[in-house]
Amino acid sequence: SVSYLLTRCHIPLPFEQALQVLNPEVFYDPLRGEFDFSMTECRVLQLFAPGDALVSARIASHPMMLTMGTLLGVPGTGKSHDNLLRVARRRDFPRPGMWCHIFACVDQERMMICEGE
Repeated sequence: SVSYLLTRCHIPLPFEQALQVLNPEVFYDPLRGEFDFSMTECRVLQLFAPGDALVSARIASHPMMLTMGTLLGVPGTGKSHDNLLRVARRRDFPRPGMWCHIFACVDQERMMICEGE
């Protein structure tokens, strides 16, 4: 089965700047843990293209983050280990003028996207 979670957020930046900040290579900067309660550690492991990366993230034990990780099906949510994610930002998807973020859990042993697990 595939899970979808739709969120709406307000980012007090012009649209073009918000898109840059939400690129995984910026969003998962190793310094993020110093100012963001949601993750204790994160880093980009491999950059496939601008806006498309394999990242490692350790979700903080904060009630909101644990709930979100559980809803998204992030393996090991609430445990002290790194989660591997394939994160991609797609512009003009699902239709022109829109954009989306895609988060897919990656199996650490097989290094493949976890599908239907």
